[in-house]
Amino acid sequence: MRRAFLLVAILAAVCVRADTVYLKNGRQLVGKIIEEGRHELRIRAGTSEVTVPRSQIVRIERGKAPLEVYQERAAALADDDAEGHFKLALYCLDHKLTNPAIAELRRVLELQPDHKQARSLLGPLIAQRSGPLLERARALQAQGNYEEAEKLLIAILEKYYDGPDAP
Repeated sequence: MRRAFLLVAILAAVCVRADTVYLKNGRQLVGKIIEEGRHELRIRAGTSEVTVPRSQIVRIERGKAPLEVYQERAAALADDDAEGHFKLALYCLDHKLTNPAIAELRRVLELQPDHKQARSLLGPLIAQRSGPLLERARALQAQGNYEEAEKLLIAILEKYYDGPDAP
């Protein structure tokens, strides 16, 4: 079950390679190189794309995507290492890998149900993920579409509810 959830979490996360382009003017562009030509390259940084002449580039460092790093660390981690899973969850949060962070925090709480930091981080993450779905369910109810609202609420419970002690 845990492995299946991790697989879903990994597939759902956005995989963005973290390339760094160092320019002669001292600036750095961090993003994903999407096209490389003989005289220029294009890099996507956030929602914008920048074309940079090769003559302005000092060097390029190609990095691993945060998801790749997560996968490597998760594979190397002992299944019963609660502190390791917590640190991995923090890495995921730092790199906006929300679904893997949720999976890791849940694993921490399986191993140490009284882990206060994991519990305090997990609750808001689940609320963040389930909140828009709850709003949609409320809107469906307001429209009188009770069957669809019920289906959505059941899906929310199946995905996010772990019992009465869950955050």
